[in-house]
Amino acid sequence: MAQTIASDASTALMTLWALASFTFLFVVLRLYTRIRVLRMYGTDDHFYNAAFMLFLNYNVLLQLAAKYGFGRDIVDIDSPDDLSRAILYEAIGQTLLITGNVFAKLSIGCFLDRLVTSRTHKVAIWKPALAFSLIVMISIIVFWFSCQPTAYLWDRRIDGRCDIDPGPAAVLAGASSVFVDLWYSGFPWYLLYTINMPLKEKLVVGSSMSLGIVAAACGAKRAVELIKIGSPNYPKDTVNLVVWHAAELSATMIGIGIPICLPLYKSAISRAFPKTSCSCCSNEPHRCKENEVEVGVFGMTTIGGTPYAFRGQVAPAD
Repeated sequence: MAQTIASDASTALMTLWALASFTFLFVVLRLYTRIRVLRMYGTDDHFYNAAFMLFLNYNVLLQLAAKYGFGRDIVDIDSPDDLSRAILYEAIGQTLLITGNVFAKLSIGCFLDRLVTSRTHKVAIWKPALAFSLIVMISIIVFWFSCQPTAYLWDRRIDGRCDIDPGPAAVLAGASSVFVDLWYSGFPWYLLYTINMPLKEKLVVGSSMSLGIVAAACGAKRAVELIKIGSPNYPKDTVNLVVWHAAELSATMIGIGIPICLPLYKSAISRAFPKTSCSCCSNEPHRCKENEVEVGVFGMTTIGGTPYAFRGQVAPAD
């Protein structure tokens, strides 16, 4: 039987939906930029959109968990069935969101991969993300198989036992997420330094990617809270974990959404100020078109994505 949503859960849910709404804005702008402005859609977009869909499902599951007791002390949840549902929905949600965090990191990797040609740089980009993915996979397995039988994890009415504490593995995954966030915050500046592109664009891309520092701060707080993942009072003790986990993913997605929308911003400026944005066209129209293509190179190979069409024609591969 569903219960009244606890005050702690209500506050957490409002925060979750606010973060999801703000993140959704960048999902829409990014899609519009890739499909309508650049007419290119890449692998990083698939990872990015998959991460948001997992974020959305996470919120839905936490909303359901709140109806059955999430945010309450176990002793205050009257029905054993409600307690089992609350724990199960939250546990599934946490699994989905940490998978979304992996997808967000892979999206960053795909984005940065188009900035480089050096094998050393590619290894520096992909090694942290792949290592993080492996650690997350291990932590998920440890969590779901920490009890025997598995159902004892969320239903303590059956006979079983929990021989493994999932906390240390979860903290390790959280700490590795912080490291990857920091790495992807600093490494792009090194890459941008070697790329021939306008300084303003370098600052926009580098600064937005540096929002990973915010994600790292949220991840650090989440890593501290992860020690409670094996708490006997799971529905109550994991409220802060739920919020900080969502905040980390939201900050990551916003950080990698801003540079992708750069062509949309430039397109809007050129429409609003056509004379100033294409001053060369009056004297050398052919040269202006060449410049547009030159500017678009950066968009096609990095901000662009896997090209499938460009002005009605198949574009060259990245």
